[in-house]
Amino acid sequence: MSPEEYIKNNEVLQLATSSNNQPRICNLHYAYDDSLNFYWMSSRYRSHSVELKSNKRTAASVLHSPDKKQCVHMEGEAYELSGDEATRAHDIYGSRFGQKPERLIEAQSNDPKTRAYYVFRPSLFVLFDEKNFPEDPRKEYRS
Repeated sequence: MSPEEYIKNNEVLQLATSSNNQPRICNLHYAYDDSLNFYWMSSRYRSHSVELKSNKRTAASVLHSPDKKQCVHMEGEAYELSGDEATRAHDIYGSRFGQKPERLIEAQSNDPKTRAYYVFRPSLFVLFDEKNFPEDPRKEYRS
C-alpha cells in the first residue's frame, strides 16, 4: 500500500506544531495534490498558524482505520501560501470541498483577522498497518 491509499478517503489531518518547547496538535480538513502535499484553510490568528511563522517544521497524521490499526504519520514543513501558490491551493481545496471564490479573496487580503491557505509538504511518511503488515507494521517512505 502507498501513503496515498491511507489519505485519499479521509478528510482530517492532525497537525502538530510547537512554540517555546510547547507542542500543540489540531485537526484540519485537507485536500492534497499528486505529490501528496496537504492544503487547508485556517485563520491566521490560530495557534498553529501563528506557530508556523516561527517554526515550519511539523508532524502530521491521518487515521485511516482505527479498527484495523492503520494510519500514516508524517514529518515535514508547513507554511502559509500567497500569490500563485494560494491560487493553486484554492483550486485544489475547492475541487475537494466545493469552489467558493470568497475563500481566495479572503486569503489574498493578507488581513491578520482572516483565513489563509496553508500547505504541509511531507518529507517522511511512516505507515503503521497491522492488517496488511502484521509481522512488521511500520513502513517508511521518503519523498
